[in-house]
Amino acid sequence: MFEIKVGTSIDNIIEYHYIDNNDGGFCIVGDIDSNAKRLKYHAARLNTSFIKGMEHEGNCSFIYVNKPSKDITNGDITNGDITHMIDKMPSGGIVYLKQFNNEKVIVDFLTENHKTIYCAQQKTINGIKEEHLLIKYNGIAQHPKLDMVTAFRVVCVLKSGGRYDISHVNMLANAVRENVHFPYFFICLTDFEDPQFNNNVDDVVPLIGGFEGDWSKLELFRSKLFSTTRILYLDLGVMVLNNITDLMFSDYPFIGIRDFNQYTTMSSAVMSWNPYTMLNIYDYFAQHSEYFINSKLFPSDQEVIYALTANHVKYYQDLDSLSVVWFDDKKAILDETKIVCFQGSSGFEQLENYPLVKNYIKRYST
Repeated sequence: MFEIKVGTSIDNIIEYHYIDNNDGGFCIVGDIDSNAKRLKYHAARLNTSFIKGMEHEGNCSFIYVNKPSKDITNGDITNGDITHMIDKMPSGGIVYLKQFNNEKVIVDFLTENHKTIYCAQQKTINGIKEEHLLIKYNGIAQHPKLDMVTAFRVVCVLKSGGRYDISHVNMLANAVRENVHFPYFFICLTDFEDPQFNNNVDDVVPLIGGFEGDWSKLELFRSKLFSTTRILYLDLGVMVLNNITDLMFSDYPFIGIRDFNQYTTMSSAVMSWNPYTMLNIYDYFAQHSEYFINSKLFPSDQEVIYALTANHVKYYQDLDSLSVVWFDDKKAILDETKIVCFQGSSGFEQLENYPLVKNYIKRYST
């Protein structure tokens, strides 16, 4: 899922989500309403065609469906109807269903094609769930041999002698593979020799600094380590519950999470950054590592990372309060929650008898 910014009007969707690639016109299926009129206006503004109905040969980069989803083709919608729409789209194209009520055929289509499409989250406001659904076509299926430059990186760190082992990396890689619907590589930084990871781990990078425990996470910021535009780091003790694709898209140089019950400090359990704007962090740490590790001002890696990125830090909880949460046994985990973090040294396994944790381990263990 991805975030609908500002609102769900045609104007906002065009402004924030439409990719102007001049490879397809705007199409309306159903009756002309105020949204369709705005779409026609934007088609003229962007010098692209505006078409009513799907019976044409050209491509469509934006399709607005102003009918109940069960009645798109004067009858029940079929998987083929949706496929017909997607087949007409360039990468980045959008289908906007004005009314969607979890019709099985649409849910089945989204499930079957999750590698090439992703959807905006339907929100519940004042107890009423939004009816519309926004589907965006990626155009690129996930594949383990993607372009090493353009694909994003999801990374973790496995340090020997600690609380985690190879099984935890495999479990996280399995959960990420199910919940990222965009091209990426899963990479583990480790000092294990010849680790036997599963096929969802795409690459292994050796740790070289010799730092103990979580201090080895500073190696994530080694210069020229990643030739990509975005990194998403996940601790081995977090649980990935839902689609986290949107967490990888941001213009902010660095995003972390606020620490448990300490909203003035940062936790390094989940981080995302642009490697080209976070240069020299590791080099500076390595040169002054004795000071940092022995100083009472820096009890762990996250205080150092915060200190060296402080001018850039944004927090996931501020951008979307449900995207990343800390586990609290007094509060329910909502269906929209994407990542759950756990306080303590053992991550989610300290609560292995808790139903949510128990089901997660059963689902993603290999």
